[in-house]
Amino acid sequence: MVKQYSKEEIAQILYIVIKSINDCIGEETKPFSYEDLAQNIFDITQDTKPQDNHSRWIKSRLQDGWTYGHVKDVEKKISPYLVSYNQLPQVTRIKDYITIELVKELWLKQK
Repeated sequence: MVKQYSKEEIAQILYIVIKSINDCIGEETKPFSYEDLAQNIFDITQDTKPQDNHSRWIKSRLQDGWTYGHVKDVEKKISPYLVSYNQLPQVTRIKDYITIELVKELWLKQK
């Protein structure tokens, strides 16, 4: 039998994966917040592409007061990732892809 995961468990798994990648590349990860993760990831469908998810992420960040800047500063809500998907660093596109595929595998397949 396949384990059924709650939204909270999936959010924690995603946080651990993204934090691990960020630790490897020396990038800051803000503390875990279910609300931050859940606001975008559970809108993912089987048809969601990383570009679509990134566009939704940008919209939510801008609504939350984030602005573009060359250096990420979580406290000041500045992000260098408020750019088109194609302008993102490869590692960021990889994190987006991993996030989407994990949600599809752990959340959508159990519905």
